[in-house]
Amino acid sequence: MKNTTATTTQVGASLPATGQKTRRVITPLLQQALDAGRRVCDDWQDSPAARQQMKREILEIADNTPQLLPQLVVALSTLRCKRADFFPTTQPKE
Repeated sequence: MKNTTATTTQVGASLPATGQKTRRVITPLLQQALDAGRRVCDDWQDSPAARQQMKREILEIADNTPQLLPQLVVALSTLRCKRADFFPTTQPKE
């Protein structure tokens, strides 16, 4: 059975006025969204900068419009294409 309790994790975001690190409660739904975003980045072989941007955007959605998190998880999980599907590295055999 999957653990459904929220956990607190250090995210590393700084408060603009004080520069202090903030702590964020990672709910199971937010963790699913972060995991789905990581899998998409893995599939597309994204750079570390792109992975950080994905994480920032997911956390921004969680902060500003948390009601969209379920739809985000579905969107990131439903159609899973890989970079190799669009940019094959080998020529097909005839």
